[in-house]
Amino acid sequence: MPIKIIMDYTLELIFVLKAWRVVVLVIGILGNWKLAEGDNEHAGRKLVDHVPGFISIDCGATKDYADEGTGIFYRSDTDFIDTGTNSNISPEDQYSNHDYGRQIANLRSFPQGKKNCYTLKPEQGKNSNYLINFIFYYGNYDNKNKTPRFDVYVGVDFVYTLELDPDEAETARLFDVIHVPTSDIIYICFINTGSGIPFISALELRPSDKSLYPFNFGKLKNGWRYDLGTTTGYLEDFIRAACFYWQAIQALFRLGDEVEDHSHALAQERDKFLEAANTLKRSEADLKKATEDLAIHEKGVAEYARDEAVRAKDEAVFAKIDAERSMEKAEEDAFAKGVAKTEAILRAQVPAVCRYKNDVYDRFWYTSNPLSNSVPINTSSVIDIQNNNDSYQIPSEVLRTAVQPSSGYHSLSFSDMSGYTQESYVCFHFAEIAKLTQGKKREFIINVKEGSYISEPVTLDYLKPLSICLNQTFEWPFSFVIKATTASDLPPILNAFEVYGVIPQYELHKPTNSRDVAAIMDIKQTLRIFREDWLADPCVPIELTWSGLTCNSSDDTPMIISLNLSSSKLTGEIPFSLSNLTALQYLDLSYNELTGSVPKFLAQLPNLKTLNLSGNQLNGLIPEDLIQKSRDGSLVFGSHYNYTIFKRSAICPLFAREKFEKIEIYRRTRRSFHDTLI
Repeated sequence: MPIKIIMDYTLELIFVLKAWRVVVLVIGILGNWKLAEGDNEHAGRKLVDHVPGFISIDCGATKDYADEGTGIFYRSDTDFIDTGTNSNISPEDQYSNHDYGRQIANLRSFPQGKKNCYTLKPEQGKNSNYLINFIFYYGNYDNKNKTPRFDVYVGVDFVYTLELDPDEAETARLFDVIHVPTSDIIYICFINTGSGIPFISALELRPSDKSLYPFNFGKLKNGWRYDLGTTTGYLEDFIRAACFYWQAIQALFRLGDEVEDHSHALAQERDKFLEAANTLKRSEADLKKATEDLAIHEKGVAEYARDEAVRAKDEAVFAKIDAERSMEKAEEDAFAKGVAKTEAILRAQVPAVCRYKNDVYDRFWYTSNPLSNSVPINTSSVIDIQNNNDSYQIPSEVLRTAVQPSSGYHSLSFSDMSGYTQESYVCFHFAEIAKLTQGKKREFIINVKEGSYISEPVTLDYLKPLSICLNQTFEWPFSFVIKATTASDLPPILNAFEVYGVIPQYELHKPTNSRDVAAIMDIKQTLRIFREDWLADPCVPIELTWSGLTCNSSDDTPMIISLNLSSSKLTGEIPFSLSNLTALQYLDLSYNELTGSVPKFLAQLPNLKTLNLSGNQLNGLIPEDLIQKSRDGSLVFGSHYNYTIFKRSAICPLFAREKFEKIEIYRRTRRSFHDTLI
C-alpha cells in the first residue's frame, strides 16, 4: 500500500476515533453514576473511621486515610513493622483501580535481611477465624523491569510463593488465607529466597464468624469467589467497543514514530529496488550486446553478467518484502501493547468485584461465569441476609443473580483446569429468586468430583439464602455438576460459589511453646537485642530458627533448649524471664557487660546442664543451690568467682576480678567445656 494512502487512512481513522473519546468519557460517567446509585439500602459509600476488627494496612503509605471507594480506613505500616523501604510505583505504571484503590500506588520492599515480618494484634485474639488479604503490585517501582520471586509465611506456616511473569508487572495480584491463630499475635513474614527483593502493597485482616468455612484438614488459601449471573450490560458492550477504538488511538499515536521510521526504511528499500531495476536493465543491455558479440567474446563473461543482473533484481525484491514485513510487525506489536494496556486501565475503572460494604466480611466476589452452557437470571427483590440464620451473610447483590442451564441442557457443570495441582475446598451459595407457581418445584443434586460427594436433594425457599460448605477436600482437577432431579419441574440454579486451595495438615507446624515465646521476647526487649533474624516465631520453621537458639524438634510443641548470647554486648541485669525457659539445657551469657547478682532462679531451671557467666561485671553472692548443683556434677557452672573462697563457704562475697589469680576449675572432656576463673 503506498505511503500516502497509509497516512491518509491513518488520519481518517484518528479523526473518527477522536469522536469515540466522548463515548469513553460517557462510560466513565455512567460507571461512576451506577456505582454511586447502588441499591437504596447501600446508596452512597460513606467514609467510616473504623470497622471493628478490621486491620487495613497500606504498605509504604506515608499517612493514614479513608479509602474513597470502600470507606475503609487504611493505616500506614509504620506501627506494624520496623524494617523495609517505602517506594512509589513507576509513574508510567500508575493507574486508578476501583478494586484496590490507592493501595497499589506505593509499596514496602525488603532489600535487607532474609526474613521481614509484620506484627498484627487483632482485637478478637487467638482461635478466631481471620481472612487475610495480600495485595501485590510490582509496577516497576525499582526501574529494573524484573519481577521477583519470594515466599510468604503466615505464623509459622508457608502459604504462598509470589512468582510474577514479566507480563504481570503491570497487574495487581490478590492472594488470601483463612487463618486461625493459636496466639494473640499474628506474624506475616516475607522471605528472600535469592530470586529478587520481596515487597507488599497492602495487607488486610478481616475477622469472621467462627462457624464459617468448617475445615479440619489443614488451612484454606487462594480463594476464588464467583458471583454468577451478574451482567454489566451496557458497560461490557461499551468496554468491548471502546477498548478497540480508544486503544487504537493510543496505539496509533505510539506507532507514529515507528511508522515514520519504517516509511523511511521502506522508501530506502524502494530506492534500492529502483537502482537494482536500473542495474538489471543495464545488465540486460550488456547481456544482449554480449550475446551479439558472443563470437568475439567468451561465452562465460556474458553468462556471468546475466547472472549478476538477475541476482541484483532478486535482492531488491527481497529487500522490499523484508521492509514491508518489518513495518507490519512494528504496527502489530505497538497496537497490541496499546490495546492490552488501555483495556487494563479501562476495566480498572469499572467495579469488577463486590466487597465491603456490601460484604460485611470484605470478601472479594468476582463477576465471572466459568460455567459453560448457562444463562443468567436475576431479580430486583430484596434478599434478607440480616434476619437469616445463615452466618455466611453472602451479599444481597451476589444472591440476586444466578445462572441456570441454557436451553436444551439440564445441568450446570464446572471443571477447574487452571493448572494448580492443589486439593480444593468448595462452598455453594443459593437463593431462590424466581417466584414459583403453585405446584411447581425446583429440586437438584450436587455431585462433586465424579461422585466423591453427592448431596441429598436440595430445595430452596424463596429469597432465603442457603450455603453448603463441604468439610472435605477434593483432588485436582476439581469439578462439580448440579443436576435437576427427576421430580423437579425446573432446572437447577447456582447464585455463587467459592473454591479454595488447601494447605494439608502435614505441611502445617505447631508454633513454639507460648511461654517460651513470651520469655524470649521479653529477653529481647530487656537486653535490647537487635539481630536481623530475631523476628516472629523463634523456633519454627526450623530453617528460620533465630540465631543463637536451639530448639527441640522431637516434641509436638517446640521449646528452646539452648541460648547462646555470648559476646553480644549485653548490658543490665540478668532478666527474670529466663526462668520461664523451663526446657533450657544450655545458657551462655559470657563476655558481655551484665551487672547485678547471679539470680537464684537459675538454679531452679529443671533441665539446665551448663551455665556460663564468664566475662561480665556481676557481683553479690552466689546462690547456694547453684553451688550445690556444681558440687554434685549436675551443672557445669562458669563464672569469675574466687574458687578458693567458694570452696570454703557456701555463700561468699565477690571481689573485683583483678585481685585474684586465674584458677582453672572445670574441664569437661566429653562436652569440651572449659572455663577459666579469675
